[in-house]
Amino acid sequence: VLSSSPSALLLGFCYFLAGQGSVAMYYSALFTNFNNFHAEHRGRIVGLLASAYGLSAAFIGLLFETFFGPQRLIPFLYCLAALLGSAALSGALLLRKRPLVAPAQPTSPVDKAL
Repeated sequence: VLSSSPSALLLGFCYFLAGQGSVAMYYSALFTNFNNFHAEHRGRIVGLLASAYGLSAAFIGLLFETFFGPQRLIPFLYCLAALLGSAALSGALLLRKRPLVAPAQPTSPVDKAL
């Protein structure tokens, strides 16, 4: 049953914004780093970023249980907003696409044979 109370609608909108922000941060990091590495390393980079994104919920849960606990949910949410907001801001400022440098071509016959 859908509720039309303002608090339920606001909560749904906040979940929508959190989901969109999470996906935007993930895709921007993924595509930027995907383009910054040569083809032979792209699988490792995508795997590393995907595993970090997947394990982020475990780290956030560990942070909550270690430093806050169930009695301090509101301070935890403020801390989480500050941490994730600063991560998004630093990603927006620091992630840059680098020009790819072609790998060195072997010049001697010995190097070509290897």
